[in-house]
Amino acid sequence: MISVFEQGSSFFDFNGCFLSIFVEKIQIMSIFSMLIELIYILSIQNRKENSTMKNNQEKSKRSKFFTFTIKKKLYLTFIFIILLPSFTIGFISYANAQKEIKDEILASSSANVNLLDNFITDDLSSKIADVEYFVSRLNAKSFVESEVPNTIQTFKQYSLLHPEIVTVFSGTKDGKMFLYPDANLPKDFDPRERDWYKQANATPGKTIITEPYEDLATGDILVTVAQVIKDGSGVIGLDINLESLKKITSSVKIGENGYAFILTAQKNT
Repeated sequence: MISVFEQGSSFFDFNGCFLSIFVEKIQIMSIFSMLIELIYILSIQNRKENSTMKNNQEKSKRSKFFTFTIKKKLYLTFIFIILLPSFTIGFISYANAQKEIKDEILASSSANVNLLDNFITDDLSSKIADVEYFVSRLNAKSFVESEVPNTIQTFKQYSLLHPEIVTVFSGTKDGKMFLYPDANLPKDFDPRERDWYKQANATPGKTIITEPYEDLATGDILVTVAQVIKDGSGVIGLDINLESLKKITSSVKIGENGYAFILTAQKNT
């Protein structure tokens, strides 16, 4: 389970943006009309005050002071009329661009994660098919002393064709272990006590995939794919190196600081 950008794509929906700006222009024109009426009223009031100035000097001083206040209001009104559309259009453009960028990031991330998921599925599916091939070919006779060299040779041929396979092995029901490449196992090693043997025997006829684990010899991350041999004589298994998968996963970038990672069925990384 996976938890979890394209050249030439546009950040803006110009049709939607044009419609939004058109509606906003209508609203701005209404505001502009109201402001013109306000300016007209203020101008009339200004003329009345100028007429009063001629009759009384004291009133004239007050009128001049008040006239200055009206001019200031007019200036502010014109500034407001000029700046409001710019701020409105700028805010809408920013909001639309932000949404488009977010959608682009999500779409690109989803595509990368799906690609990674398909890679994992295809890779493990092929290994499951290989295990099922061994299950159909091997039987109790494959592990008698005279046939063991042929069995090991089969393991060797498969291993050479699949470098990502660390070990091809089979643990028998009488406690014997056959594998390629060969390894120095402890004298008391019993495959029947291993988790992969127990899990495979618990689900006969089905291929099991173990939880990822660290190889003690190399430190690489491995999983084991295993299944019980049809006649019940033992369990066949493949140890798969996941380092290449780990590198591919690490290369997947999500946005500026995001990254992909892989979860097991138990939600472990």
